[in-house]
Amino acid sequence: MIDDFDRLVPYYRMATEKWPEAHSLKKMFSSLVSCYEKEQIGLIEHIRAYIESVCLTIFTDYGVEIEKSSPTTTDLLSQLWRLLGFENTKGISKIDKIISGYNKISDAISEMRNETGVISHGKDGFFEIMQKEHMRSFLLAGDSILCLIFSALDGKEPDLKYTREPYERFGRFNNLIDDSILCRSSSDEDESTIILDFYHEQNGSEIQLRVEPSRLLFNLDRDAYIELMEISTPKKIEEEIEEIPKTTLIDRMPTSSEERQPDIDLEEIKLIKVYDGIYIDYLFEFVRYLTSIFPETKRAELDGLANAILNHLEIYQYPEWKSRDVLNAKIVITIKRLLRLFDVIYADYDVANKIFYWLKTNIERN
Repeated sequence: MIDDFDRLVPYYRMATEKWPEAHSLKKMFSSLVSCYEKEQIGLIEHIRAYIESVCLTIFTDYGVEIEKSSPTTTDLLSQLWRLLGFENTKGISKIDKIISGYNKISDAISEMRNETGVISHGKDGFFEIMQKEHMRSFLLAGDSILCLIFSALDGKEPDLKYTREPYERFGRFNNLIDDSILCRSSSDEDESTIILDFYHEQNGSEIQLRVEPSRLLFNLDRDAYIELMEISTPKKIEEEIEEIPKTTLIDRMPTSSEERQPDIDLEEIKLIKVYDGIYIDYLFEFVRYLTSIFPETKRAELDGLANAILNHLEIYQYPEWKSRDVLNAKIVITIKRLLRLFDVIYADYDVANKIFYWLKTNIERN
């Protein structure tokens, strides 16, 4: 189990705790644990990549550029030792031997990755996979390197201009500011921007910040941001929005639906029975989402609705349709019309806007 992993090699998890918002590092940690526990191939590659990721993260936290264009793991470690104060003293200090030993461990991991790693270079199909004991030794080697890194980092402040460590990590600095600053808030004439004036009591200096409500909420309270976004309505009414581009109707839906909703111009919406376009990877989850918010609607109707909406998105260039207000409004209007066409209850603008928000936040294309 993961508790056993943490007891065996605790410093891998320490990286995820030092940068709790580093989602990539968390995924790498989960993959590393899974690979070890299930005795899967690629463990050495995971260890090597994890150490390199920690090095690169620290460099960014200190605003340091990588010295070499294509550095090896040992190159990164050598540069990191210098950053952390472990300079080569040409034999004067005993620390030289320690650093040299860790660099040799790094070299050994890289060499073993080339020799026994099966992910990056591939091996013969009958190649013998490492035993659990060998896997444990490599884990311990990587853990010892991470141990020295975090021991050296302990007490060393990162560059506050670049660091991604959380606000809570800097309590001493936070208190210095909070105890000496007076703050006054106001808004501009149209009340669309928050104005914050910070006055330093000791030297009289003053700093003013101007921030949009959306930016403040997005960074401080994401739940409140989402709640206000969902209940907000566009300033322009539907009649002020440009007409949706005309498209050719493909595999028209049954005429009964057209007769049921005669006010919907189907020639403005491209309908298909089976969707297999560029957003196909999102179809299943999109249908699941629609089912969760429309549990009383028949599955066949929701399938048709999902097909039509995703197909309609292809009219617009990605990712422009996610950010341009005019395109957003067009798509929301189309979703509202499709909701009515497919007999979905609560086919109003707010619901259509909520569906568009799901599309906007979930769809990512490489």
